[in-house]
Amino acid sequence: MMKNLLFLLSCLLLCVPCFAAVTASNVQSDYSDTDDFSPFLFFLVMATLFVCCIGLALVLLLLAVFLALVAFGIVSASVIVGLTQKSVSKGFNTFILLTATIGGSMFGGLAFWIVNKISHWFDTATSVYIGITSGFISGLVVGTCACYLLAKALQFLSRRWSKKDALT
Repeated sequence: MMKNLLFLLSCLLLCVPCFAAVTASNVQSDYSDTDDFSPFLFFLVMATLFVCCIGLALVLLLLAVFLALVAFGIVSASVIVGLTQKSVSKGFNTFILLTATIGGSMFGGLAFWIVNKISHWFDTATSVYIGITSGFISGLVVGTCACYLLAKALQFLSRRWSKKDALT
């Protein structure tokens, strides 16, 4: 009984807009020959499309970064280290170190190449090698510092949570 009532109600709700559209199309309007352009509505549509395009670009960028991480083997190497060492933290530290080192190498090579294009210190190959080497070293230092800071932050949070658990 309840199913039939819900079915009839949904059919009625679906049919009402159809009947309203048919009756509205027969009504003569005083504004039939005017333009319905609305500048604010156009602006709203353009702003919505712009935000959607930015969101799409961000999603594609994140997808490209993830695919690059997989292509370089960073994710799989981190998972293997975590599984063989039986430690999630060691796998995560490996991920941070590899990401910082490879990212630093790529950024250093590109940055030093751009600086060399402007200032003409070395030839192109030498500038790229210097940039990659300095980026590798700085990425290793930044990755090591990030792992250390992350470990200290996790120790602080675990002590803080254990104190809250002891109070309750």
